[in-house]
Amino acid sequence: MPSQNGVKNLLSNVKKPSTPVRKRTSHSPGRILAKLIQVLPNRHGAEVFAVLRRAFWLAFGVRVHIIRGVAVPPGSCDSDAIRHAISTATPAGRSTPHFPQSTALYLPLMAESAVVGVLAIAADPAKLGTMNPESPVFKAFRAQTVLSVLRFGLDEEAQRVRALQTADRLQKALLSSISHNVRTPIASILGSLGTLRDDGCGIDEHTRRDLIDNAFTETERLNRLFGNLLDLNRLEAGALRVRSDVCDVQDVIGAAIEQLGTATLGRLLRVDAAPDLPFVRMDFVLIAQTLVNLLDNAFKYSGEHDSVVVEAVVQNNALKISVLDEGSGIPEHELANIFEKFNRAGRSGETGGLGLGLSISRGLVEAHHGTIWAERRNPRGAAVRFTIPLGGV
Repeated sequence: MPSQNGVKNLLSNVKKPSTPVRKRTSHSPGRILAKLIQVLPNRHGAEVFAVLRRAFWLAFGVRVHIIRGVAVPPGSCDSDAIRHAISTATPAGRSTPHFPQSTALYLPLMAESAVVGVLAIAADPAKLGTMNPESPVFKAFRAQTVLSVLRFGLDEEAQRVRALQTADRLQKALLSSISHNVRTPIASILGSLGTLRDDGCGIDEHTRRDLIDNAFTETERLNRLFGNLLDLNRLEAGALRVRSDVCDVQDVIGAAIEQLGTATLGRLLRVDAAPDLPFVRMDFVLIAQTLVNLLDNAFKYSGEHDSVVVEAVVQNNALKISVLDEGSGIPEHELANIFEKFNRAGRSGETGGLGLGLSISRGLVEAHHGTIWAERRNPRGAAVRFTIPLGGV
């Protein structure tokens, strides 16, 4: 005969309530059922099944486990009995002719003519002998259980549909952005190279240099765009690995500015770093990439003659880096959403990006156990700030 460990295996999350048994018998199963019908519509998710388990205990003194669907739970010690209850739509397990040595009684949960789950009941033989699963009140409890299983399934399906709709919207937004932001630089590159190829000997040196610079600038733009897509994929796949190296903060800032290449030409860019900045443990490459994204964003949303400032200080046992611009700023109602994918905060202008830079920056900073946020500047402009704990990654 199977040991009681089998019951614990199946019903490990069903414990006897601390309420004394005498309190359980103070209300009839009918009154508990009436209360159950009132309570269940206001419960959601797994809480529904916790309420049902409690109700079965109070009404009948039995511990139950609700198996949703028609798959046998992995590791079930009574898998044959469960499978029989599902496949034949008849009771199986203890106190039945089918697998009577099982550790529990398994009652199929029926919706019309289909099995939607199994009600597993663990109790001593005496209790199972006196309990009548075919009584009207017990059938009513089972009916409520069936409704809860169906409702839970519908909720899960609705969540899947919402997730698919969200994924579809994101995919469409991504394809639309890529279509525009890839075609534009490619067209510019092709135009410059075509002119150099066809009229290479008939253009002056100044024009030739402008065409080469334009092709180079647009290539850098494409490289950053695809770099952001790859970074996003790594973040969402959980494949990001953060190194913990002792870094000079000013070297990190300098590397970010160098990566921006021609995007900084003609721009008023200033670095204001505290002279006594300590070395900080961080991933040099990832934080440099964060600064590239923030600076690129600042340049996009500010004028050619507006200044962009990078500030670095130590505050509250953390490195705090800020990128300040004098552009159109971020609307107040968008501050909370500015780090979402494809969000450009309603700011106007040809950005030449996918709206991923800030979202990726948040992921890179949070991978360092830091925080990142955006602020409005007075009288104009935006500030994006992030912190990294001095304790390291």
